[in-house]
Amino acid sequence: MPPKHDDATPGQKALALYSLLLFTGRRYTLTALAEKMACSKQTILRLIRDMELRGDSLEMGLEGRERWYKIKTPAHKPHLAISTQELQNLVMCRDMVSHLVPKAIRDTIDHALAATTTLLPDFDTRAQAFESHWRTECKGRIDYSGHVEMLAAARQAIEGHGICRVRYTGVGKTQPREHLFAPLECVSYREALYIYGVKVKDDDIAAPVGPMMLALHRISSLEPTGEHHKHEDPDPDRSGFGIMHRSPVRLTIRFDSFAATYVRERIWSEDQEVEGLEDGGVRLRFTAANETEALSWVLSFGERAVVEAPDAFRDAVRDELAHMAERYAPEKG
Repeated sequence: MPPKHDDATPGQKALALYSLLLFTGRRYTLTALAEKMACSKQTILRLIRDMELRGDSLEMGLEGRERWYKIKTPAHKPHLAISTQELQNLVMCRDMVSHLVPKAIRDTIDHALAATTTLLPDFDTRAQAFESHWRTECKGRIDYSGHVEMLAAARQAIEGHGICRVRYTGVGKTQPREHLFAPLECVSYREALYIYGVKVKDDDIAAPVGPMMLALHRISSLEPTGEHHKHEDPDPDRSGFGIMHRSPVRLTIRFDSFAATYVRERIWSEDQEVEGLEDGGVRLRFTAANETEALSWVLSFGERAVVEAPDAFRDAVRDELAHMAERYAPEKG
């Protein structure tokens, strides 16, 4: 169950639900609404019943075994206004992701934000609304200026449930390989963009090979085949640490007092356990989505982190350190 926001009044929850259904125009299952609203399914059902009693035009149906809800498109568009603070929040979001998107897309975002100023109750405040107090610092930024069309093609395939033929150069490879791919969503992770989906068989697009995460900048071509799929996310649970969810492993790591603050301040997996130690350090138990990413992460702490369990992962860290030590060994002779 998602965390509850008890500070919201029933009226605020009702307005938030109505706004979500009205402005997005999408179908939402009961589970999805509970997650979006951060409240229980029982609360959502009560709000839905209240909307029906008020005569709101609701559409309902079944998606699998779960009921979905949607508001019918009104005959006339609602007259809306946006506050200066709301527009500033949008500007903040733009500035926080500006390093990830190509300039062409940033220009369209700027244009959309400028057009939004027409919804301000006081048009004279538009300059204030565009004041930005945010910037993003990153290490190893990728230049996506040459990937605008690729990103647009991926988004179009996702929206149309299209199958694509992709040429992709994996890590450590010099030549691209061809895959038949059903893209499902775009993913932002650290300082990079990825396309997540399902690899399918060449002779049977209904047969999934498995989940696939492709770095956008390593895709050399993405061409629609004209065929469509009904594949869903094969790995909807992404609560573990890392982006590539394969062979998850439960880790126990001890951090010294210097690293403890950094570790304690963050959520590494939804099932994590943080134990304070007498020396000021912490013991972190959490689930890593894969060992490869977890290995690099642990090594980044140097001597301030010690793997306690499992033994196989502890051995993997020891082996990696031994290989590193060999690289720095003094040359003989």
